[in-house]
Amino acid sequence: MEELIRAAEERGIDVEDLIINAIKSRSNDPMESIRIRLELAERFITEAKERLNANDAIQASEKRIKLPRRLLSISREIEYEGIPTSD
Repeated sequence: MEELIRAAEERGIDVEDLIINAIKSRSNDPMESIRIRLELAERFITEAKERLNANDAIQASEKRIKLPRRLLSISREIEYEGIPTSD
């Protein structure tokens, strides 16, 4: 499985996004995929902090670089689903 994921990522395929979209397509809850995306974003924040505390700035940066794209995905999905937000 790891080889398959690595091969997909080398070709620019976002494996996590594919899995989340597959879950979303089989769910009746429009919030489920948003919750998953938020959990992943929180995990990246936590891992980045842990890497910084371990003086591993390079790994921390790699984790933080992924956050904006994930947050944009959440925002787009909220807008697409028409989920009300408080401004």
